Amino acid sequence: MRAVSTIFEPEPFSRENGAEGEEEFLGHCLRKDLNVRLSLGPYSNCDFKVCGKRIDVKTISNDSGPSPDYNVNVPSCQVSLEQDLFAFVFHDRSKGTYTIAGAIDRPTLLRNARFMRKGLTERNGEFSYKCDTYVMKVKELLPIEAFVLPKISE
Repeated sequence: MRAVSTIFEPEPFSRENGAEGEEEFLGHCLRKDLNVRLSLGPYSNCDFKVCGKRIDVKTISNDSGPSPDYNVNVPSCQVSLEQDLFAFVFHDRSKGTYTIAGAIDRPTLLRNARFMRKGLTERNGEFSYKCDTYVMKVKELLPIEAFVLPKISE
């Protein structure tokens, strides 16, 4: 697994969990017969190339899987010109399952996401952002196929 720079130390299970989320994403792409390739660069900011699009996969763990009103997020330090899309995978710890929640392209993320500054708190102070972060709702995501398959004109 490649070394990833981070501004705060991840939970002990985070790297393994992220790798399993990426594996689920890879399987999804293969089942959909999408042209998927691992991004093999040691300093790459994307995990896969799907139909030529550079994709960074983000895995989120909870005890219920995705829901339309749940947040997905990308730390601002992880947004660069090296990504075309961000894909989000939910790990349901109670069932041990992984679900592809959807994807968003970088321009839409930067234009539509809420930008939350480091230290800002939510949930009556129970949650604090550890870094500047772009936040969107699951319901704002689209299937990966919406970004990588050719559009059929009517």
